[in-house]
Amino acid sequence: MSWLKKELLVQQIANFSAQLFEIRLCRIGSIRPCHRQSERHVEIYGHGYEVGEIVMPLYFIGDAVKLDIDRGPYNSGRTYLKAFLDILRHINATKLASDDDEDVELGEKMQDICASLTTVIPRYFPHQSDREPTMLYHHDLSLMNILVDAEGNLSSIVDWECVVAVPAYEACELPEFLKGQPYALTDCPPALSANADADSIKYNRENIASYECGRLRGSFLKEMERISPQWMETFRHERVRHDIVLAIKYATQEMTMGPVRGWLGMLARGDVPKTSLTDASRSREALFQADWVIGS
Repeated sequence: MSWLKKELLVQQIANFSAQLFEIRLCRIGSIRPCHRQSERHVEIYGHGYEVGEIVMPLYFIGDAVKLDIDRGPYNSGRTYLKAFLDILRHINATKLASDDDEDVELGEKMQDICASLTTVIPRYFPHQSDREPTMLYHHDLSLMNILVDAEGNLSSIVDWECVVAVPAYEACELPEFLKGQPYALTDCPPALSANADADSIKYNRENIASYECGRLRGSFLKEMERISPQWMETFRHERVRHDIVLAIKYATQEMTMGPVRGWLGMLARGDVPKTSLTDASRSREALFQADWVIGS
């Protein structure tokens, strides 16, 4: 695909993101057809859609599907994250009760994470009497889920089965395919000589990909600034709440438990980390070099 086509595709994805931002919903959960009960207590599906119980992997993987927890729809981010925390506590208790020393060690890390979240959630997600406005959030806008036609134009976006309606502070983020490294090369890598070895070719391709990703990332944000200033306002100023949600999602992954524990611990103590968890998580090196990391 030519460079011009790549930039045009990024603009189309930006337009798609702006459209989702403009379609405001009410409550947090998954989308389902509207339904009502007849006089004989039979569900009848009608026209339109509504926000219902949430359907996402953390809620049904393993024995989570059997847990007696609030599955939504949620009126606020606070109740939404409280349900996440209930699942984490269950996973934590299971690990601490294990005969495996490694599981117990992970359980101890998760215990610290849960303790920090107990402090952080009420601080950053206050009680709300009204239902919190939400928007559809496609959490995996990777190249595998973006289909283009023979001309390179956006044709379709797929993989909607676990898409949920969430607050804008969670949904306003870079598309997955534009995250890449938190830094970008300033110049395009030079062409290799004809006798370059396989390792050099691979390294050069990675550098070119990083360079292009950085430029396209800038194009995306510039386009969002132009067509949806409110989206950009949320993207810039809701980083902490976005990072808290991200920390919960990373809390069950062995590789990221240490960094998440350190980041949340710092936040729980009243300090806002200088490094965004979102930015640091785009690179393994950055994730483990941040000053808030507790060794894993």
